[in-house]
Amino acid sequence: MTINFGPQDTDGDGIPDYWEIDKFGVLTTANNTTDYDSDGLIDKDEYANKTDPKNSDSDNDDKTDGWEVANGFDPLDDILTIIVNGNGTVTSTDSRINCRSNCNDLYDEDTEVSWTAIADSGGS
Repeated sequence: MTINFGPQDTDGDGIPDYWEIDKFGVLTTANNTTDYDSDGLIDKDEYANKTDPKNSDSDNDDKTDGWEVANGFDPLDDILTIIVNGNGTVTSTDSRINCRSNCNDLYDEDTEVSWTAIADSGGS
């Protein structure tokens, strides 16, 4: 006798039936190799990451879900990117951020960070 307490997966693709029905209406659209929204994250991984398999950028931060996962970011959290032009510096109250060129960091939602931009001598 086998007792399975996990979610039902009648088509054996590694994606629970309830999720496939909720997202696609049928069990035949998604499987362990399809990428419905072409974001670089297969549908099975969309399920695992709780992202929207029909939206290539679930958090609307201009980075695809696949790119965010591949680069160690959470595809459901926005990415803050600071672009520094010239020779000035950007510092923050968080010691992890001290930019002389492009930089980014991960923060929990609603974290408050203060920024200070200082122009290089002769700059503005």
